[in-house]
Amino acid sequence: MDPISGLTAGGHSMSGRLTYYVALQLTSVVLPGAVALTELTLLGVHFYPHQGHDVTFLLSGLAKVQGSGAILFAALGIGASFVIGYATRATGFALTGRVERAATWLTRRRNRPVHSDLARVRHVLGDDLADELPSLHPALRHVDPATATAPTPATARAAIPATPTPDTPDTPTPDTPETPTPDAPTPGAATADDLRTAPTLPAGGAHRGDGSVHAFEYSKLWLRRFSPVLNVDSMEIEINILVSTVLPFALAAVEAVVFPRLPPAFRLVVVGVCVVAVVVVLRQAIRLRQAERWYAIRNVAFDLSMRRAATRYPEAIEEPGTQPG
Repeated sequence: MDPISGLTAGGHSMSGRLTYYVALQLTSVVLPGAVALTELTLLGVHFYPHQGHDVTFLLSGLAKVQGSGAILFAALGIGASFVIGYATRATGFALTGRVERAATWLTRRRNRPVHSDLARVRHVLGDDLADELPSLHPALRHVDPATATAPTPATARAAIPATPTPDTPDTPTPDTPETPTPDAPTPGAATADDLRTAPTLPAGGAHRGDGSVHAFEYSKLWLRRFSPVLNVDSMEIEINILVSTVLPFALAAVEAVVFPRLPPAFRLVVVGVCVVAVVVVLRQAIRLRQAERWYAIRNVAFDLSMRRAATRYPEAIEEPGTQPG
């Protein structure tokens, strides 16, 4: 198990949630904020020197700070790192969200399929479980905003009102039970019209402001509460770390350009490395965000499938590590 997964394995308890929160803030806010604060300080000294004092003078002055002054200076530095880190992470999420939406728009413009998460569940685990999920978890009825523009054949057929024939009454007789047709929509599932007319909802992390974000949050909360082994918290930490590094890389490229004492070849290398790093980070962050949304829904389906299977196993092997007698 990797360190982050081990760290988040106990997220269902209060101590585990506190550990998770502290780790998230340290790795995605305080540390990137400290890097950004250092870079901004260097830029400030470069553009606004005081009586000819440069970075060397600043570093020598910091080395002389001792005692209570050092404690106060460290506290101010941590506080500033926290504030700047929040702004850094928010900027990274905003940029990642815009790039992700642009990529989705290009995908649709090229008439490439936008895959449905529930369709993936249906493909992996079968029709019965995929139909039961929205019934047990009504929040999952809005899991696929893509169906608002590209409805599935089942929802498209369900949206067309049936035309009764003279031999078929509009309503079933009292002594004839009504049986659902194979193409009938899943109970509680959202139609394409529902998704098109749904209001924009508040969402963090630059997620889409539709019902899908609440289906995603519901899935994460369910896994944390009822199946912590299947939660996706480790992916959330990794995404936060990635997006929080975008602005520090950009500031490093700016410093390489504006500092006059750096050799031109070194400047070019630093700028190139920073640009490549930003592109790689954005691609990886978008890939992980999409995977996180899918894994959250998939793991809720896995949880249901495992609970079903556990009820059908012989009692002798219900406990882990035991063998059937």
